[in-house]
Amino acid sequence: MECYDPIERLRAVTVFISNEIELIAVERDIEKKVREAIGERQKEFYLREQLRTINEELGNDMDISDEVDEWQQKAENIKIVRKS
Repeated sequence: MECYDPIERLRAVTVFISNEIELIAVERDIEKKVREAIGERQKEFYLREQLRTINEELGNDMDISDEVDEWQQKAENIKIVRKS
C-alpha cells in the first residue's frame, strides 16, 4: 500500500521501527539465554575433566562422574521437596 501523505508515512515507519525494536529485544534475550546455558555446560565439562584428571593422578579407578550425578540428583530432589 503506497502512502503519499507524509504524516501517514511517518506513522507507518514508526510502527515498522517499533516492531523491529521488539524483534531485536527478543533476539537479544534468546541469545543471552543460549550464551548462559552454553557457559554453564562448558563450566560443568571443565570441572568434570578436572575431577577425572585428579582421580587419575591419585590412582583412583572409580568413576567420579557417577557419584557426582548421584549427588546432583539428591540435590534436585531436595529442591523439589522444599518447593512443595
